[in-house]
Amino acid sequence: MANLIFQANTVTNARYLLSATQKNILYRILDSFQEDLILIQDAEKKGDAEEVDRLSDLLYREQYLSFKIAEFDKNRNYDFLMKSAKDMMSKPVEYKIKRGDKNSHIISNLISAVEHKENSEYIEFSIPKHAMPFLFYLKNGFTTYQKVIAISLRSKWSKRIYEICARWKDKGGYKIELSELREMLSLGNQYKQIGEFKSKILNVAQKEMKESADIWFEYKLEKIDSRSYNWITFKIYKSTENEEVAVKAINKEKKSSMYIKTYNFLLQTYPNMFDTKAQEITERLETSGDLQKACTRFMQIHNEKEDKTERIKLTKFILKEDYGII
Repeated sequence: MANLIFQANTVTNARYLLSATQKNILYRILDSFQEDLILIQDAEKKGDAEEVDRLSDLLYREQYLSFKIAEFDKNRNYDFLMKSAKDMMSKPVEYKIKRGDKNSHIISNLISAVEHKENSEYIEFSIPKHAMPFLFYLKNGFTTYQKVIAISLRSKWSKRIYEICARWKDKGGYKIELSELREMLSLGNQYKQIGEFKSKILNVAQKEMKESADIWFEYKLEKIDSRSYNWITFKIYKSTENEEVAVKAINKEKKSSMYIKTYNFLLQTYPNMFDTKAQEITERLETSGDLQKACTRFMQIHNEKEDKTERIKLTKFILKEDYGII
């Protein structure tokens, strides 16, 4: 479950275009809050409206995340990553959501700030509170897909079409007007000729997903009451062989995920604008073999303690009593 990304259909169906690197930034952001979504879903299943509201209030606020630069670029090119994030800030999202008995119309950036400190192997992102419901409000439906596979796909078209196919995989396929698909891909005037659209987008995504993803597709173009192709039908297949490869990659990913979650949590107690203690403690927990246990406990604190001062006090107490870290 923890290796799946639950993505709100507002994101899956949105009209936007991000580069492959920007999509990977988005995947990392989505992955950082999957445990919060699972807790909200559990509370909804139990009919605990008060707990749903409490957890949602914790989630739908400004968030700060830190990731290793190497997760995005093996060469640790932070300058390229900073430029990608800056460009991402110029691509606002627009959505509507119901708050209480009123509808809200919201326009927001996905990222409000990005920071890299000199010689640091980490990069930090600020996620504005108005972007959080767009990314994580699941009541209008959601799509699930494999995080490791989505990140590993190289083409931005492959990533986007993988998400769209993932939404319909349980139905075996879907049919959509070409004009609507073009809008979802934010093509504008690009690849207007059907031959270009096939060779530059459809065939690229089809080949890469067939080689690397847990699902892939065949497609059929149709002319319905038109002299030109105006509809496309996708037939979606599951790939057991690629899924087994993904499982191996997922197991490798787990360790990195726990490290990042622990480090991000500890930043609340030890902000790295003052020192590197959060990183030093995380590395110590990893070296001693206590990382998984500590990460689980810290996530419980994150979800149960709303008061920041109380969270910091409890974190320091646990570090001292359970792990001898002062």
